[in-house]
Amino acid sequence: MPTLALDIQFGEDIVVVNKPTGIATHSPDINKIGMAEIVQAELLSCGISKKIHVVHRLDKTTTGVLIFATSEQKAKELVEDFQNHRVQKKYHFLTAEKPNFTEAEAHSFIEKKQNAFVSKPTNKNEANASTYFKKIKLNSKFQLWQATPVTGKTHQIRLHAKELGLSILGDTLYGGMPYPHLCLHAAELEIPGKGLWKFDHPPFFERMGLIRDPKLCEILSAFDSRQRTYKFLQNQNQSLRLMHLENNQFRIDVFGEIMWVYWYSEQDPTTPELERFEFASNFIGKKVLIRKMQNRGTDPLSQTDSTFCEIPDNWEAKEDEMTFEFRKKQGLSPGLFLDQRQNRKWVRQNSENKKILNLFSYTGGFSLAAALGKAAEVVSVDLSKNFLEWTKKNFELNQVSTHEKKYQFFSMNTFRFLEGTQKKGRKFDMIICDPPSFSRDNKSVFRIEKDFSQLLDLCWSCLENKGVLIFSTNYEKWDEFTFQKKIKDHLNSKNHKLQIVKHYLPPQLDYEKPNEDRLMKSIMLQKI
Repeated sequence: MPTLALDIQFGEDIVVVNKPTGIATHSPDINKIGMAEIVQAELLSCGISKKIHVVHRLDKTTTGVLIFATSEQKAKELVEDFQNHRVQKKYHFLTAEKPNFTEAEAHSFIEKKQNAFVSKPTNKNEANASTYFKKIKLNSKFQLWQATPVTGKTHQIRLHAKELGLSILGDTLYGGMPYPHLCLHAAELEIPGKGLWKFDHPPFFERMGLIRDPKLCEILSAFDSRQRTYKFLQNQNQSLRLMHLENNQFRIDVFGEIMWVYWYSEQDPTTPELERFEFASNFIGKKVLIRKMQNRGTDPLSQTDSTFCEIPDNWEAKEDEMTFEFRKKQGLSPGLFLDQRQNRKWVRQNSENKKILNLFSYTGGFSLAAALGKAAEVVSVDLSKNFLEWTKKNFELNQVSTHEKKYQFFSMNTFRFLEGTQKKGRKFDMIICDPPSFSRDNKSVFRIEKDFSQLLDLCWSCLENKGVLIFSTNYEKWDEFTFQKKIKDHLNSKNHKLQIVKHYLPPQLDYEKPNEDRLMKSIMLQKI
């Protein structure tokens, strides 16, 4: 079985996924994706071509056991199992309510009226929805309960919990105390004769004292989502974004042994905020460095760090199978932009026997991916000699000799390099161009919003027929639609023939929830 990123278990024509919060079971419309589409893409990326069939659903905000079928016959069997109530399910949830009972049951008739689900309590015989509740544990402010639904109506547990005075923490739709997220988890699912599947609930369900600090639980909930999708606690030397859009004050990456916090607020972190980061890093067994992202674009070497232990100047960690060196004292980032992980994976899978050009190459992540992908030629171009030496170090860490003639490194302005390449008639099968939004050297200033068309023209002129251009930007004033439209409109205005390259790798769930605006925008175009 190929290595999967998602936390997936397999049965006979069955796939069971450990669903994170914030993602629907399946696509609600043509422009959006859900867990079914994500699992399908994940399996396809690993050479598993079986089609995913939805047989039941979890709310977008619910975590835990979600099951799919991989054949039409199994899908039919499972749907019948659910409809005939043969499936045994257990959910865990937190509540801030304090009932005077330890067990309860709810029976009601649930139906959808207009855009809302309505539950009318009734006797057991007339009910179309029944749920049994049992208290698991409590502390002075919160309680952990188990819900066992007999039926499977939409929002059944949430509605029944409200009726019993057990409104779920974070479920403001049904009377729950406001919280950063809904605290409802599908813990267990059993189908007699087909299997039993379990996934642990979020860590603060067990350590209920943590719930008193919602901001800490916001961090731990983000970690929980990455664990469900990428099992990063089992892959201690991997690199991953642990917190992205969940909070606009900071972002968190993990690079092997180091938890790296990018602090964006103008105000320094307060003592409670520092204590949260220290607790979170200890919780996952990492050393933490908090870097204030000050004077970005004007003084990139300015650094203000907070740490609680000694952080090495240099260390190594992996991205998938590639090893990189990370550095504490060379720029605001330690050396790898993780939002390009899937693009690097695609480059590695599609580089064999091709001539690859990596522009604005930074520490050479794309160059290394191409080299390991058995490219015939890899050229790295960056203005910084230090970054090119760092690139060579990354090559060496992966047993790739930088002395081979097919690997070339040029410390020069990208425009000057492309102009010289154009004059020589030299062309490449693949060009990766990921420019900064703004940069300057001693002769010129680059701004993506005004210079992208010239850069695009030069790249296109150096691209072989049937060649692929990967063009990316982090420019915050363009959304992905605007960015891609500008690229296509400009190339079409020059009568260039092109087509979009299909990208079959699954989305990066550590960086963004599907369908939300992404900071890193990219497009793959083939010259035809």
